[in-house]
Amino acid sequence: MSNDKLLQEFQTELEEAWRQLEVLFTITEMVSEKPELKSIEDTLSLLALKLNAERGVIFLKEFEKRPKPNKMVAKAVYGLNPKGWVDKYIVSFDEGIIGEIAKDEIPKIENDVSLLEEDPFFSQLDFKTQSFLGVPIRLGEQLIGILCLFNKSLGFTESDERLASAVALMLAPIISYERISKFSYKISQYLNYFGYNYLRIGALSLEEAMNLLGIDKGFIMLIDKEANNRLKIEKTIGNIEGEEVIKENLIQIGEGIIGKVAKEGEPQIVNNQILLNNDPFFKRTRLQISSLISVPIKCEGEVVGVINLCNKERGKEFNKSDQTLVSLLSTQVAIAIKNFQLMKESCFRIFDELISERKGLKDIQQLIDLAESIHIRADHLLSEMPRDDPNKLHCKRIVQMATTLDILLEGVKKLL
Repeated sequence: MSNDKLLQEFQTELEEAWRQLEVLFTITEMVSEKPELKSIEDTLSLLALKLNAERGVIFLKEFEKRPKPNKMVAKAVYGLNPKGWVDKYIVSFDEGIIGEIAKDEIPKIENDVSLLEEDPFFSQLDFKTQSFLGVPIRLGEQLIGILCLFNKSLGFTESDERLASAVALMLAPIISYERISKFSYKISQYLNYFGYNYLRIGALSLEEAMNLLGIDKGFIMLIDKEANNRLKIEKTIGNIEGEEVIKENLIQIGEGIIGKVAKEGEPQIVNNQILLNNDPFFKRTRLQISSLISVPIKCEGEVVGVINLCNKERGKEFNKSDQTLVSLLSTQVAIAIKNFQLMKESCFRIFDELISERKGLKDIQQLIDLAESIHIRADHLLSEMPRDDPNKLHCKRIVQMATTLDILLEGVKKLL
């Protein structure tokens, strides 16, 4: 083979490598700087422009709403009216070319206008489709979307397909990041709402009991696993001076009267003011207590906290009837806490599944391999070129781009 022909082949390969690197480099920068849903639109626009496609759309499985079986909804468009497409246009997996991509999870090129006109999806569009390229978007092993491009004047090529598939790999971590961010926000909203309400239930019940019994102050303590299983005040009711300071004081399980209730799981009534004044917790907090009733909060037999009522009116003493009433109250609080814990565990189990799914994304390695492969080939071509070859500067630029892309991709991979 002549040197001129060999150089022409090198030039073609370099141009193809350069085109892929240029697009992937730009997308990688976007992912690094703003891994959010807006990046999907930017990525689609960039790809469509580079491939000279008139239009594009990305369909994704719905995450927030109840998912529709075997259907996806448009989430990003290029060259189309967003108001008529985004969150409105739905495609089905069980028919036509889109269905084949979803079923087989492999890219598809169709440049035959007659076949596109007969397809149920393309036949209903308000524009004529002359050529089509669709590639699956996968998160790990799961199909989560399809990237579609329409109408390239000379038809789509295998080279276009390879680039679009590489871009689809880059979209997966963006989608994953967006989903996890939204789910994390919803978890915090739900937990804050239900956390507030289960304590509110306890506080309302506690306040009713205090009014009924004529009690000065009360507080709910829960065992805090993050504080070495110590009791922590979660809610106070009534006239409590220095509330913030008191809340900072934790009780070891077994320490003093309240700690003993938590350890043994049995209620305690103390009407001895001297004994109360000598209790470690009341000494530290300087709470003025003349009488106390402490009742454990139990979930499925396990103590999770303690309800404490202090200072019955007019110096009266607590009795067994009071204990029965507060025990009923503790059962109500325990049910609310258990429901909250079940919801919390369920939320975080789903959250962990999303995280592990995201960490399981191995396909990004293909992009790193691509960068390394282009780097090696460009280095080899560079070493074979004569010193005065006009392609040498171009080749050096590709080597630099491949090196930079490889570094960026390794950074992105650490985020997955």
